[in-house]
Amino acid sequence: MDPLQSLQITDLLHEREAEFVRIWECEQAIQAIVHGAYHFEPPPDLASRSKPKRRKKPRAKAAPRLRRLRRDREHAYQVCYEHDGGTRTSLTTNTDFVRSLLAMDPAGFRIQRVASVRLTDTGEATPVSTLWQRDC
Repeated sequence: MDPLQSLQITDLLHEREAEFVRIWECEQAIQAIVHGAYHFEPPPDLASRSKPKRRKKPRAKAAPRLRRLRRDREHAYQVCYEHDGGTRTSLTTNTDFVRSLLAMDPAGFRIQRVASVRLTDTGEATPVSTLWQRDC
């Protein structure tokens, strides 16, 4: 704070104090008129004593709901996504990982669909149900 600002603040604080003294003097004069029988309402709390209200942060867009795999007939999640101009497919069993992917929106990476799949003995993924699909 520069010296000029400091002086301006000091002047305003003195003015504030003088106003408080003036209020006290008025109250004393009223008490003298009615011989101390006047009851003053307590003054409202000073604005400077209140805490500033914090602005609520906007909530992050909630990740889409994604259920866990049904272990009796679903073995993995199949995530279809666009990356670097091509469409790719990936398999994972990690529900939390897929949820975090859905919550992110990185440049150059866009999830198109999440499906549950059943894996055959040969390793082929047979879709069971579409769990999430991007609205176009």
